Amino acid sequence: VKQSKGATPAPSDHPSRPSFEEEVYRLRCIIDEAPTDHRTAKRACLARDHFRCLGSGKMEFSYYRTLTPAQQAQVHSFVNTNAAHIFPPSTNQDLDREQDQDPKTQYSATVWALVHNFSGISVLEELNASSIHDPSNILTLGLDVHKLFDDLQLWFEAVPNNVDTYDICSPFPLVPHLIPHTRVTFSTNTERPLPDPRYLKLHAAVCRIAHLSGAAEYIESFDRDTESTTVLARDGSSADLLSFALQRVQVF
Repeated sequence: VKQSKGATPAPSDHPSRPSFEEEVYRLRCIIDEAPTDHRTAKRACLARDHFRCLGSGKMEFSYYRTLTPAQQAQVHSFVNTNAAHIFPPSTNQDLDREQDQDPKTQYSATVWALVHNFSGISVLEELNASSIHDPSNILTLGLDVHKLFDDLQLWFEAVPNNVDTYDICSPFPLVPHLIPHTRVTFSTNTERPLPDPRYLKLHAAVCRIAHLSGAAEYIESFDRDTESTTVLARDGSSADLLSFALQRVQVF
């Protein structure tokens, strides 16, 4: 490192100058070589996603707190965020492989077979075990946006001929305070991969099917029985819904 000659410059109060706390926070988020659990995955994806919700563009609150007062004054809104998995880790949890007829193991195998048959995505090869926390399977989303995403009420529709650019879609009008802009482009200045377009395409396809005429009635009935309309429910009850949706669309 070339040593500077001359007087040491005075500290700057320019709003773009990062605080020490901000720098520490940023480095904590990128220091892990590869995410292996939900906590490290969230940190890695926060850094990848510029510490903002990919849906609303609002800043993560814990990052906002590290900014200087001058920087905070330039931030118009912030949210608490989650690491939103496209394929949820819960599908492969609590398996009993020693039991031949373990219903959860059978459910997981059925789900991944359906996904592979209709989309060509081999989840067990790409996202098995701790790889489920790979950044390609995760979006940083605010709590409200994450809930809509999991409930098939919000999805990201790829814009043709625009790499990593998506229209944010929903069966109902998205209010500006929740989603200020309905077209977003994902980018990063880290080496972490962005959300995989194939995974988002499958999620979008299932969301669209879930809101087609005729499917709504099925889902309402399904919801009454399972109290869940998510594609891959945590309790393993939604394989029928996934099959119903995928049988009506060839995703790829």
